[in-house]
Amino acid sequence: MDIASITNNFRLSEWMQVLKDQKSSGMTVNDFCLSRGIKRHSFYYWQRKLRETAVSELQKNAAVVGNHIPIGWLQLTQETDTEATIEVMVNGFSINVGADTNPDEYSGAK
Repeated sequence: MDIASITNNFRLSEWMQVLKDQKSSGMTVNDFCLSRGIKRHSFYYWQRKLRETAVSELQKNAAVVGNHIPIGWLQLTQETDTEATIEVMVNGFSINVGADTNPDEYSGAK
């Protein structure tokens, strides 16, 4: 690891703490920056850098993990044997309409 990346990591960790402090302070970014003597431009610059770094790390981890599903997540699958139908129930009577239903069968129903 070179000096530039060590310096960058140190700055990221310092600014991460600043962002956490702002969030927990309940103050607006403007008021927080004024109270700390921080330029708003610097605050938003480092906020963006931290987000970019987080996204980059997530993308790296996703490439390594591949199709692995994280713990606590649920893999959803589409059932192929299901048929699209509509069921209409009125006063105890039901009508099931599917994709293969002939519309003429129900055209005169009253």
